[in-house]
Amino acid sequence: MGRDCLAQFNIADAKAHFSGLVQKALPGEDVVIARDNKPLLRLVPLRVTGSPRKTGTAKGHVWLSEDFDTTPEDFEDYVRGTFFSIPIRFSGGSRRIPSSLPG
Repeated sequence: MGRDCLAQFNIADAKAHFSGLVQKALPGEDVVIARDNKPLLRLVPLRVTGSPRKTGTAKGHVWLSEDFDTTPEDFEDYVRGTFFSIPIRFSGGSRRIPSSLPG
C-alpha cells in the first residue's frame, strides 16, 4: 500500500460506520477494510475519466420527417382495440385480446 498511516477497519466496524468511511475516502484518505487484521480491500472514490458530453454533436446526422407529428389514419382503431383479436391461453381458460397483427 506504500503509506505509513492507513485507516484500517474490520468488516463489522466498516459496516457500522460506512457513511463516515466514505467521507474519509472521498478526499483521498486511505481507508482499508480488513478481516482478522488482514487487509482485504481499499475504499477509494471513483475517478471520472473522459470529457463531459457536448451538445450538438449529432447535428446533421439526425432528422425527423415532416409528418412526424401526424397521427396515422388507422391509429384510432388500434387504440380502441378494433383491429384483429387473437386467442390467448391463460391458466384460467382462454381469452381474446386485441392485436394489431392479423390472426
